[in-house]
Amino acid sequence: MDLYQWLWKNRVKKGEFAKKLGISPQSLSTLIYKKYSPALRVATGINKLSNGEVTMEDMLTDNDRKELQELGLL
Repeated sequence: MDLYQWLWKNRVKKGEFAKKLGISPQSLSTLIYKKYSPALRVATGINKLSNGEVTMEDMLTDNDRKELQELGLL
């Protein structure tokens, strides 16, 4: 599930979620809008806080996803 959809569905405020992850709200926004793929620590935190509903693959940017597909890793 997309991070934005998960936050909306669960009525989680971006600021509160960012605080739980130990990142700024601005950094969370870049992840929500997939400007960057998150660092492993942050991706793992998102996955845990969403109870697995937001997967590591869900957090990839289109470019990262394409590169991993070309390498046969997705």
